[in-house]
Amino acid sequence: MSWRNIHFKITIGGQRMDPATADVLIEQHLGWNTIAHVRAQIPYYQADDPRLYEEDSLVEIEWGNKPDEVATWYGYVHHADVDTASPQRPGNVEIRYLLVGTGYLLTDQVRKVWRNITDSGIAREIAQKHGLSSVVHKTSYVHKYLYQDNLSDFDFLHERALKSGRKLHIENGVLYFIDVAAWAAAKMPYAPTYEHHKDPTRPTNILRFEAQVGGDLPEAFGRQLRRAIYGVDHASGKMITSRKQDTAKARALYLADDRPDSFADLEYRLSGHSTKTQEWVTAKTLLVGSSRLVPGQPIELKGRAIPNPLRGVWVINTASHYLRSYRVTGLGYPVFSTQVELARNTKTDYEFSDKAVPLIDDSCTPSNNGWKSSVMRHITL
Repeated sequence: MSWRNIHFKITIGGQRMDPATADVLIEQHLGWNTIAHVRAQIPYYQADDPRLYEEDSLVEIEWGNKPDEVATWYGYVHHADVDTASPQRPGNVEIRYLLVGTGYLLTDQVRKVWRNITDSGIAREIAQKHGLSSVVHKTSYVHKYLYQDNLSDFDFLHERALKSGRKLHIENGVLYFIDVAAWAAAKMPYAPTYEHHKDPTRPTNILRFEAQVGGDLPEAFGRQLRRAIYGVDHASGKMITSRKQDTAKARALYLADDRPDSFADLEYRLSGHSTKTQEWVTAKTLLVGSSRLVPGQPIELKGRAIPNPLRGVWVINTASHYLRSYRVTGLGYPVFSTQVELARNTKTDYEFSDKAVPLIDDSCTPSNNGWKSSVMRHITL
């Protein structure tokens, strides 16, 4: 991969950003809004009346490696910070912009009653409301009554995803409400390979690798458990229970904050928790940058510097991309690096779901109400 082919172009409100930024940081986290950081530097003698882009202005960023790995990210200006003494060049004024992804559309607070609908049905309806395409894993449990009590659509849908064992992710023009193992299965044919040898005679594109392995680690993504849940059937008045375990030696967990009142409700809650906590081996690695390294993407790690059990396939949960181009300033060295957080649902590999998620066009078009999906497709699996 050549550093010389690094490319990024930022368009705000339909026009190229002026003055141009020297670097870009894009932070993608499964289940959260993608954010980006850009900055502009202005000489002090031109800083009497600097141009500040308005909040909610439409932003489009082309980024990656030319010619084959260029992606487009769509978002909005959230706010700007003005610093009269640039950390890099104290004689300049620096304007730093925080940009947010298309999930920003879902952040207004809402009061709504939902009746006789599944979690997947809620996800699809919210996507349609905000002009987004959707890819949704069907959930079977029908809620007779749910109250969205002054929650944003994003927070409410995130809550439903946690309960049903799905992951919510909004990127560009698509809302995903999916099982990550199925999403990764669809992306596996495009999995890039990275190698770590620490041998000057062999290519290395992994700059650093750290891993945590253990079924009882207190990690955010999951852990091995013996789950049990209890309830009382509302029709018969009898106690109902169910259990599900990863291994016989895993730590016991009683889902005591759930109150299922039917066996269907009990199985819904137990299955959701099992899917939500399926990934229990985690790692962090700093890689030579690529726009293909996004949440849900499997990657394969090789090389003698990585212990044998930790080689093989992982799935990306978060990705932070840093790009700096000499073409903008004419000074320094170009840089494109990506730091990713990885996960596995087994000790030595990643087990994919047998229900692959279709990959659809996530491009956006501008409208009076912000970015909208260019294709407006809704897929329920």
